Amino acid sequence: MNTNTKGGSLPLVPARATGRWPFARSSTTPSTGAGPRNAPGLIPAQAAMWMCAALFLCVNLPLDAADGPSFSGLLDVKTGGGMTDTGEALSGFDVYAALRLQERVKDTVTFYTAFNVQAASGMFAPVADGQVALFETERLYLRWAEDTWGLDAGLMPLHFGYGQVFAPSDFLIKKNPAVLDARPRGIIGAAFTQYPHDNVKLTEFAVFPPGVLPSGWEDHHFGAAFESHFSAASFQALYAFQTAAGSGLYDEGVHYFGGSLKLEAEIGLLADTLYRYDPVGTFDHEGLALSAGADYTFGKLYVLAEYLYNGKNSASHRTAGGMFTTRSLLAATFLYTLSDLTNITVQGLWSLDDRSLLPSLVFSHDLMQGFTLTVSAQVPLDLADSDILGELGPEAMGQRFSLSAGVRLRI
Repeated sequence: MNTNTKGGSLPLVPARATGRWPFARSSTTPSTGAGPRNAPGLIPAQAAMWMCAALFLCVNLPLDAADGPSFSGLLDVKTGGGMTDTGEALSGFDVYAALRLQERVKDTVTFYTAFNVQAASGMFAPVADGQVALFETERLYLRWAEDTWGLDAGLMPLHFGYGQVFAPSDFLIKKNPAVLDARPRGIIGAAFTQYPHDNVKLTEFAVFPPGVLPSGWEDHHFGAAFESHFSAASFQALYAFQTAAGSGLYDEGVHYFGGSLKLEAEIGLLADTLYRYDPVGTFDHEGLALSAGADYTFGKLYVLAEYLYNGKNSASHRTAGGMFTTRSLLAATFLYTLSDLTNITVQGLWSLDDRSLLPSLVFSHDLMQGFTLTVSAQVPLDLADSDILGELGPEAMGQRFSLSAGVRLRI
């Protein structure tokens, strides 16, 4: 149960969180933050190191490249307006560009890099009443891939589980379903992958926190994942250990035990779970984050529903770096295809404990190939007649409604 009282709670802050609704193409974000959702900021020494490495690789890799570099990217331009929870008007303008480069070297090694640039003002700026221009690194890593094994190292994506909305086992790069179009994020680390059989995948990984920590080994993650795929089912098991952090937090480290299952039949079914265990704490159900859902296509209508149990000591709880404090949440997506060029998506996120609701509407139309017009709206609602602050209500989200329109160009 959410015990925050009205006026006494910090709002959800999705400005640097990750995640996405399936099929949503809007870029509308709550007024409490709208900056690029990428890797945490690097200290100057690390930033200089990454930039020097990128420059060196960009100059030298083409000399040995098996093929020419492959470029892709997108440009988002949008404007919007709305109203805060206190009745003040919202407005803003946002320009966001992402450029991705991929270059293969001698058929086995590939270099990946991606950079994001944003200029934002008003409701889209990550600071209140501000205007900001940002440049951030989204990806910067090498992949060495052989027939039976592979190695990734650098600033890279590393995802786990099959959850589409909440995804508890994807605890390193957490999704935020409160944001319609949260932007990607990478983590600094390495992952070694083996393929002992055609349908089996083993991954060992190490993830390093940004910045230089006093002891050098605080707050690291080490773990392994086992994944198996069949014709109508996929399964993944996960274990990870987080080393002890400073300031007296989890002095003996934290253990993570996860599992994810996906079934593909007439109806798609999924379950995704992660148990977070701090040896100093109590071994009970509060360490559990569990999501379960189903999706189905009725002709032109696609429907997805997913439920999350959010224990107060789990990795999906806000006190452990997650997004929510409420115990039970329900998400639903209805995507209707009007034509080959036009979609309408209605989405809803409902906190069952405090009866707050975050509905969204997204209209998208392809004006031409690679050029899409999107109009979206989001209206936080608090349906409870009490002093309990709704997790997804207007006071927690910092707005009564928001509306945005924009275009996206893919190259």
